[in-house]
Amino acid sequence: MDGQHTAEWDEDISAAQILSPASSAPAWGVASWPDGNDVLLTYIWSDFGRQGYRRLPGAAPTSNDPQGATDPRQWIRFGEALLNFILLDLGSGGEGPEEWSSEYYDPARDEALDFHDIFRRFLDDVGSRGALPDFNDWLTHVVTAGTYERLDDE
Repeated sequence: MDGQHTAEWDEDISAAQILSPASSAPAWGVASWPDGNDVLLTYIWSDFGRQGYRRLPGAAPTSNDPQGATDPRQWIRFGEALLNFILLDLGSGGEGPEEWSSEYYDPARDEALDFHDIFRRFLDDVGSRGALPDFNDWLTHVVTAGTYERLDDE
């Protein structure tokens, strides 16, 4: 977590649920709200072969809190939006197969990046400049320009 507008998240069964550990199917990712309103997030749900990016309009924990993300109710609202996305959108099987690479390469720095790392680079690049570009459009542009390479493309 960067202490401002980005956090890592994960979702799985909890001790409060009456499920066996074999029921575990964790999902995780990175969430950010650089514009203070919409949540941009990456997700990996490897048990179901799902990986991708989503924008959750108005779900930022700062969107209804002029003092920033200090009101616990806003964090609960954010958590509910995240759970609804995972359990209702992804869990319903309504999403098609994702076409995202799992790994990227930064030739300028000679380093490999996973999907969440490339998303963090997107956040660093776009900052909080008002209307944010779509992550997929940005990624297509930087791969086409040679700034990054997809490692698992054949």
